[in-house]
Amino acid sequence: MKKLLVGVIIAVVCFAYVIAVGSTYTMKQDLIRGAGSAEEYDVTLDQKAPIAEITDVTVGNGRIEITLRSLSGRGRGFVVVSGPDDYGWMGRFDVHPFGVITENNYFGWTRGGWAFSAGAVLWLVYLLVSMIREHRRDMRISMYRYRNVRDLGLLLFIAGTTLTFGAGAFTHRSLADTASSLMNATGLLSSLLLPVA
Repeated sequence: MKKLLVGVIIAVVCFAYVIAVGSTYTMKQDLIRGAGSAEEYDVTLDQKAPIAEITDVTVGNGRIEITLRSLSGRGRGFVVVSGPDDYGWMGRFDVHPFGVITENNYFGWTRGGWAFSAGAVLWLVYLLVSMIREHRRDMRISMYRYRNVRDLGLLLFIAGTTLTFGAGAFTHRSLADTASSLMNATGLLSSLLLPVA
């Protein structure tokens, strides 16, 4: 129960952090032909209702960066960029009920999205450490208990999941990728350990 409570607390802290910083987001797109200046590019928003506004447009290092700030409301919109030499780009964004902006899809990347990956790794490490402590304590009582065998199996499972997920945790580009990666790490480890069990 304590492990689940710690997981819930970590998730709440991650959600609070994303809500606190997620009301602004910078969309980035590489430019094909050099950078130029921000005045050469026409950046507009295509949205049904005013859900976001452009606060800054910068061009440099071969990239255009458009900073958005959410307004009241929720919905989907598009950033439309047109520039010299028939350059054009359109990027999708979604604004959630708490004003969090995500890019490309509803569960796309957001400012502060790394907190979910960090929280998942932190919780898995907490599970691993607590399982090691419990297993060592139970081994002192009696080495030949069914519980010890179960705990050792769980310990190996959580260690493998932590290593598999933790290795690529900060390379995700959407919240859906983070959840999918965690599920794939547990699925892969399950299929590898199944013949042993």
